[in-house]
Amino acid sequence: MSGAGSTRWRARRLLAMSPSEIALRAMRAARESTRRRSEPLSQDQVATLLDVAAADADVRSDLSALRSLVASTRFTLLPGASDGRKLAELLVASGCPPDSTVTAADAILEGKLPAFGSTVIDTGRPIDWHLDPQTGRRWPLQHWSLLDFRSAGQLGDPRYVWEVNRQHHAVTLARAFVLSGDARYAREAWRDMRSWTEMNPPYFGVNWSSALELALRLISWASVIDLIGVQGAADDDIRSVFTSASLQADHVSDNLSVYASSRNNHLIGEAVGLLVAGTKFPFLKAARRWLDAGRRVAVREIVAQVFPDGASREQAFRYGTFVLEFALLVRSCLVAAGLPVDDELERCMSRMAGFILATGGPSGVPPSIGDDDGGMALCLSDGGRERQAMRAAVAAMSPGCALPRAALRSDMEAAAWLGVAGEAEQRPGASGAEMRVVGRSRSGPTTDDTPDEGAAQATAAWLSDSGYFVGGRGRHHGIVDCGPLGYLSIAAHGHADCLSVALAYDGLWYLVDPGTYCYHRDAEWRDHFRGTAAHNTVTVDGSDQSEMLGPFMWGRKARASATAAGVGAHFEFFEGRHDGYAKAAGVLHSRTVVFGAAGYWVVVDRLEGAGAHDVRCTFQFAPGFGLPSGDDLALSCDRFAVDMWSATPDGVSRSVVLGGESPSCGWVSEGFGQKEQAPAVRFGGRCNLPAEFMFVIVPEGRHRGLTVECSPSAGAACGAVEVGHEGGLDRLFLGSGDTREGRFEGRFGLVAERASGRELVGMDVAYWTDAGAEVDFLRVPNLIG
Repeated sequence: MSGAGSTRWRARRLLAMSPSEIALRAMRAARESTRRRSEPLSQDQVATLLDVAAADADVRSDLSALRSLVASTRFTLLPGASDGRKLAELLVASGCPPDSTVTAADAILEGKLPAFGSTVIDTGRPIDWHLDPQTGRRWPLQHWSLLDFRSAGQLGDPRYVWEVNRQHHAVTLARAFVLSGDARYAREAWRDMRSWTEMNPPYFGVNWSSALELALRLISWASVIDLIGVQGAADDDIRSVFTSASLQADHVSDNLSVYASSRNNHLIGEAVGLLVAGTKFPFLKAARRWLDAGRRVAVREIVAQVFPDGASREQAFRYGTFVLEFALLVRSCLVAAGLPVDDELERCMSRMAGFILATGGPSGVPPSIGDDDGGMALCLSDGGRERQAMRAAVAAMSPGCALPRAALRSDMEAAAWLGVAGEAEQRPGASGAEMRVVGRSRSGPTTDDTPDEGAAQATAAWLSDSGYFVGGRGRHHGIVDCGPLGYLSIAAHGHADCLSVALAYDGLWYLVDPGTYCYHRDAEWRDHFRGTAAHNTVTVDGSDQSEMLGPFMWGRKARASATAAGVGAHFEFFEGRHDGYAKAAGVLHSRTVVFGAAGYWVVVDRLEGAGAHDVRCTFQFAPGFGLPSGDDLALSCDRFAVDMWSATPDGVSRSVVLGGESPSCGWVSEGFGQKEQAPAVRFGGRCNLPAEFMFVIVPEGRHRGLTVECSPSAGAACGAVEVGHEGGLDRLFLGSGDTREGRFEGRFGLVAERASGRELVGMDVAYWTDAGAEVDFLRVPNLIG
């Protein structure tokens, strides 16, 4: 269970650290204890003590010189804004008219700030930068090193306070100024930056307690000043903001998250904050040092924290988008500074964009796997968070590239501001991800008679580095999670979701990851949303696959591995397993997922072990689906219905849970701080192992006239599924047995026949040799008979 403030948690956290990390943390704590004061000094006093004033004495004394410097460096980070008319035309052509940004800015003037990419926080005016908008309580003005935001009790989750203090809203005001020319927006942006400096004296308060938060604020301030220059700023505003920016960058530089156990996206964001400050404010004393250090660390860590297939090593899709946005900023800074863009960084960005395209599928919206706090590095769009990943992917493409098939015209918005907008035309685009199908494919003559969307080309891929299998054709799209828990020793942002599936149809995710909901506010809900029972996988004896030690720390970690993956003429096949229940219950869980091109998914769970165990298989539907009526298991939304068939062992019953509390089940969080009821289909009970569970999931199944029969394996026999559709009849035989007969030998996972009438049209056989997990797919029309 989570509990970041406990002595037990602290002891376990120490065990996750190396001796060098413990020494570094101790050194920093000792340093802060010598600097700590009971009352804050003014920022001018601190700046004098630390000598972080402007580098040029003339600039320090002559504000007109500073105004000229700032004015001369406008539109360097966001060069797309340099030609306002061209920008407006491109935004209109992309379906993002300037009026939408102006409308958002007008709401901000009234104190209604967009937050987490999915909601609005009403702060009123003027903004209280220490007020938690959820609890109504104010964080104390104490030295940052004395504030334990991880166990804040009634003060609430600092993430809500930080969201306001990141000042993304000021960037929206600046964009509205560029598009409208209305000076009100520029004046309000400068007023908010100045107000922050007055209410947040150096090193005091929760807004100084996280180096990442300071870095994100520096990025926002730099973006604002890039867009509006000194328009609407008084001399005192300019002096105060640049002094504070110097102090914040200095603080970030002293407190980079270089810790071996948790060197994740925080370190990338901090380094990028330094790079942005050094690039945008070259007249500040330490600017060159910030630029050099920021570039070195940011490029190194972005490359290190991204798999070769483009996924984030944190195993959290939205944090992968976060990292890609930081990478976009690195590229902008290097271009602005006249420095070469690292080839390795460009390749990494291409792979990240490719991963988003692959996992987003036809809709361009990847599922929210792993932690998601709604964070963003860039605020260059007024659209919601649902297409944030695709906007980042489009912006990462090289200038002049056509839009990928999954992109919408509105996904051009961020690219337009960054000055890297390609052709505003929707065309197929190649993915940059290194997607590897395990094994080989041998083809014989085939007849492709699959109906409607089933006739589409297979887009299945085994992303072997990060551990995701992507399947589906046409309007069908799905992902199986068979990757590691998370990054480094504490795996902070991972969820216990081995072998979980997420499925989409016609651009809508219907079987979904439950989301995140909260970080620090409620330990029980934090544990629920990242626990196994909330995901579309199997729990044994009510336990999680991996051991939670704190809200961002895991102990024992389940190890997942793919047995085989491949694509046939009419079928796609994946099999994987994990050992999360091996130690506690002596149980191994393996899952086979098959997609049939006629438009259906088969999921088979096998539990190897002995004795009786409590087993539960959960399928969490998206909000908007209603409860089924009658005996048929069909759940509908306003666009389509999803039909399910199942075959389970004796002792297992079926239920549909909506917002259950004991235990929690049937909840989905579509944005940070939000949760809502959504139906979860649960198959559970006490059964003897070994056991097999078989499920067939068919969007619009009965509407399309599909018929399904399931027969789970008995003893040594394999399980079987028979699906009738307008193109014929599919017979699938699934197992993990050995065969030494016919034209193949080894272990087989799937033998699938496609028949039309009495004629065998084709057969897919997935098998692999005893020497490894390489899959062969034989596609032979008359393999037998």
